Amino acid sequence: MYQQALSRFNDLTHILSKYRSYWQLIPFDYLDLPWHAENPKLWTWLNTQTREDILTHDSLDGRLSDILAPFLPEIKAFKRLIDLPSLVGHKTTYAPSLNRYVPGRKWAQIKAFADTIPVSQNRILEWCAGKGHLGRLLSSTYEIPVISLDRDESLCDAGRILARKVQAPMTFHSIDIRTPATAEYIHRDQHAVALHACGDLHTTLLRLAIEKQCAAISIAPCCYHAIGGQVYQPLSSMGVKSDLHLRRFDLKLPVQEQVTAPLRVQRLREVQLHWRLAFDLYQRDVTGCRTYQHVPTVQEGLLKTDLKSLFAWAASKCNLPISGSVDYQTYELRAKARRIIISRIELIRHIFRRPLEIWLIMDRALYLMEHGYDVTVGEFCPKPVTPRNMLIHAQKSA
Repeated sequence: MYQQALSRFNDLTHILSKYRSYWQLIPFDYLDLPWHAENPKLWTWLNTQTREDILTHDSLDGRLSDILAPFLPEIKAFKRLIDLPSLVGHKTTYAPSLNRYVPGRKWAQIKAFADTIPVSQNRILEWCAGKGHLGRLLSSTYEIPVISLDRDESLCDAGRILARKVQAPMTFHSIDIRTPATAEYIHRDQHAVALHACGDLHTTLLRLAIEKQCAAISIAPCCYHAIGGQVYQPLSSMGVKSDLHLRRFDLKLPVQEQVTAPLRVQRLREVQLHWRLAFDLYQRDVTGCRTYQHVPTVQEGLLKTDLKSLFAWAASKCNLPISGSVDYQTYELRAKARRIIISRIELIRHIFRRPLEIWLIMDRALYLMEHGYDVTVGEFCPKPVTPRNMLIHAQKSA
């Protein structure tokens, strides 16, 4: 298993490194399409693609590599490298009352995760537990004690109430799990579980669980960019040795695939993007800056006003003047034209989303293998349930 994982990791490293100029860039920095000199055939083809064409290509998921392979030949290997097994789970029989207080989509994710992980009689450590929905399912179904950790005391309080309703043997502790004090709750005879713990939160669990030699570890990583530093620190020895150096911005690429977003949210995102692009053009005109300048997250209410209001708000955040003669209509038209350029750049970046995520997953898997764990990696549910559907299960070797 280690050699197979290492081979996949090395092949991904090679392709991601070779084609880094196509995905390791910030699309908002560009006013024109890049790659003209580097790949003129790709540049020419992209310039023929309308916004509708791009949306169609982007929706093809795995088949996008077939479309782009004539311009980037080595991505043909992606189909093989990102193909992970669908982990066959057992169908857990659970009390109907367990999902009474859980949103339907969230419950589907919890149920799929619980169905997939092999549960023995080891005590469960639930990491980033929230209200303990996953722990409550496992505790009630298998009649085993669960320790649930979360830094939000109000969520822990709610979890205690829900656990008492179903008489689940759960203990909640409110604690910042990134602090050294967390180690006292981790023990050798535990099965540590974490469903969608973000960035540093799940890597902290891996480090501590390995240090304490936990019997089993099951995680579904999420939000890889939620790290303390600006640069990713690989976990495995091979990751440390690789020439793939990732910034926090690069780590956002795998989670750009949000198939679960409602249409209303998608529309608001598109409005926000257009308006941000318009304001970026304005700040470039005013300051002469040639790169995108970050603007804080726009509140939803502002997106229901108009571009002039957005400009006034953004200018105040960026300490820029706003004159009374700003031609908002022209900036909006320029932004719409630029949106097509951004879409073309993003189409190319998107082919590298899943490969980069698999690279990050394999970095974690290799790290666990290097510390004496037998590791299984696969998909615990279909993408429509959640695009962050990859499970790493590690069992301490006998």
